[in-house]
Amino acid sequence: MKIGITGPPGVGKTTLITRIYEELLSLGVKVVGFITKEVRDASGKRVGFHIIDLVDGERKILAWAGLRGPRVGRYGVNVVNLEDIVRKTVNRLQNCDLVIVDEIGPMELKSTLFEKFVRDLLNSDDFNVLFSIHRSLWETYKKKYNFKIYFLSRANFENIYTDILSRIKEKILRK
Repeated sequence: MKIGITGPPGVGKTTLITRIYEELLSLGVKVVGFITKEVRDASGKRVGFHIIDLVDGERKILAWAGLRGPRVGRYGVNVVNLEDIVRKTVNRLQNCDLVIVDEIGPMELKSTLFEKFVRDLLNSDDFNVLFSIHRSLWETYKKKYNFKIYFLSRANFENIYTDILSRIKEKILRK
């Protein structure tokens, strides 16, 4: 089972994935992967992004305004930090029910290791995957890989949450 979520910035893709993750954990589902969260300064201006490992909670800088590294807009991407989290996730794949990847986007794709990780996950029948994907990339990925895509909006948030959670529970908990 492969489920993708896309939508405009700020619509709640990470929030949706986090809620699903928390519900699945409470049911004893073994989840590995990571989420990304934006970081804002005291005035509310976005200054960067963290990547957070879902198993141990480790939080690292993914991208930051003015950081050296490959650029996406005004942000420099910390490929080393991203790849550290990806390696940890890869090492945990054999003992999981679901892999969460938030997000497949321009920043993350600065890493060839990340790109290979995503390609391998989406090509494999061995893993259930829930992921968010940048709105500019979903069509390209949909042509290459077989997955269900949801287009998230504020109006359909609860319905999509319920549908995705039901699909995952049916697939994983019926084992």
